[in-house]
Amino acid sequence: MVRYVWIAIIGLSGLPVVVLGTYFSPWLLIVVGPEGWLERIGRLRPYRWWLLLSLVVCAFSVAVYVSHYG
Repeated sequence: MVRYVWIAIIGLSGLPVVVLGTYFSPWLLIVVGPEGWLERIGRLRPYRWWLLLSLVVCAFSVAVYVSHYG
């Protein structure tokens, strides 16, 4: 049962990390151009601490999951 709780934590905290990864994708830079890319990155500024916290929680939960169930 606890295993599924860790999987849920990884999924929920990993979703913003995946979204952030799409913003830093080179394909997005090619599709929208440098100005559009910088504009999209600029819109993330108010959420930078939430994204950092999500990244830390995701990394910690993956580490705990792998150490226990890996």
